[in-house]
Amino acid sequence: MIRNFKIDINEIIKNNADEIALMAVCPQNDEIEIMLSYQDVKTLIQKTSALIKNFNLNSGDNIMTILPNSLELAIIFLTCMYSGINLIPLPCETKNSDINNIFEIANPKLCFISNLVNEKFSDNKNLTQENQSIINIDGSFSWLNDDKYEYNGDDACIFISTSGTTGEPKLMKININKLWSSGYSFLSAHNLLNAQLRFLNYLPMSYLGGLFNLCLIPLLSKGCSVITETFNGRTYLNFWQMIERFKINAIWFTPSIIKGLSTFGQRIPIEERHKATNDIKVCFLGTAPINLENKINFEKQFNIELYENFALSETTFFTSETKESLNIREESSVGEKLNYVDIKLKELENKTYEILVKTPYLFDGYLTKEGLIPPDIDEEGYFSTCDLGSFNKNGTLIIQGRNRDIIKKGGYFISLREIELLAEQNQYVKEAAAVKIPHDFYGESYNLYLVLEEDIENTMVNHQILDKLIKYKWPEEIIIKKEFPRTSSGKIKKQELLKP
Repeated sequence: MIRNFKIDINEIIKNNADEIALMAVCPQNDEIEIMLSYQDVKTLIQKTSALIKNFNLNSGDNIMTILPNSLELAIIFLTCMYSGINLIPLPCETKNSDINNIFEIANPKLCFISNLVNEKFSDNKNLTQENQSIINIDGSFSWLNDDKYEYNGDDACIFISTSGTTGEPKLMKININKLWSSGYSFLSAHNLLNAQLRFLNYLPMSYLGGLFNLCLIPLLSKGCSVITETFNGRTYLNFWQMIERFKINAIWFTPSIIKGLSTFGQRIPIEERHKATNDIKVCFLGTAPINLENKINFEKQFNIELYENFALSETTFFTSETKESLNIREESSVGEKLNYVDIKLKELENKTYEILVKTPYLFDGYLTKEGLIPPDIDEEGYFSTCDLGSFNKNGTLIIQGRNRDIIKKGGYFISLREIELLAEQNQYVKEAAAVKIPHDFYGESYNLYLVLEEDIENTMVNHQILDKLIKYKWPEEIIIKKEFPRTSSGKIKKQELLKP
């Protein structure tokens, strides 16, 4: 069932008017906390709508934002979704060429730009005084006046910027009512619809992690999104202090965050670690692969349970672990199929199976310079995830890598994910990434990139890994890196590893 965001959020505001919906630290003084109740959010939506109306925008028009994680971005996002106006959120690291691509693809009629970065785009000819609003990121909303307005529209979309596997810029179009309904169904599956979850929102709010997982889902639970800067090296140092300070009771982890917290957590006495997680109701894990050993070790280290889920931006969630399934985990398992989706496995030539998903919450397609390209679904309505996997005897989905992560080397099929897992079993390897390369003789092969523990002799590690591999599975090179380049959501940018 597709729910209506505007109807639902009005009901939530009505029944939770005085409860805290959004919170952030004042940028000028981190000892001051700015809190917005559900009624405050409704008032700011009406005021922001009045400002947008002054720019002569109508429901169905497009707005672009270049803003950091902030209350301001959250309110603009909710205003657009409430008003039937489409939003294109971009990170502050956006380049002028990215802006030009967006204008060519979607022609936004208004751009909200942070006062902290507006000088960077002052020479961009697509941005004029008539189509941009420079706003202060300070939590005061001084850029709004007391005028209020409500749009009649209620069928907005988010456009997420992506280049996918083609390298061509495009926008992923996701309907807000589908996205909201997906969050509703996900929380229902975990019996958390009225749990008043309070999440720390440290994932980028220019992507679904920060807007969907950590903004919409807290509101769906009648809870609160505590907005911070995007997760970075400093966050590891004060992560658990923030959990305690803001009374966080739900956390969304990524594998890279878990690995960093595990390293820093070794310096914290076990009593303090367990005290920090006493009030946690639920912890979810997703966005990238993680090996089972790291997952279990983290749970023991901090005395919490992790519910891994599997999702694509195009489909949102389609599997999740539950309390009942934690005892039947195995390597690369990501939980059971959620009851509102269907999954089928398509056999490929190399005796592996591609995962196809049918979901009521499928995205609308990719917007390109040539127009909207609808999702590529088969005659039964299944969407190809390009992921490989299988179900075990307990009905748990096992992820075996991406379709393009299976290479054919001289007639032999090799799973690059299998290579990565084997390398990460080495006690001296922090992280591994196997990347496909062309090969003059074999057709294709791969390089293996490693991040090692400090002060380890890499020659020894290389020999240990090769000793565990049959010779045809050997990489062309084993290359040591200090760290891996990552996307904002924590995924390794494998193709960047190939650059000199």
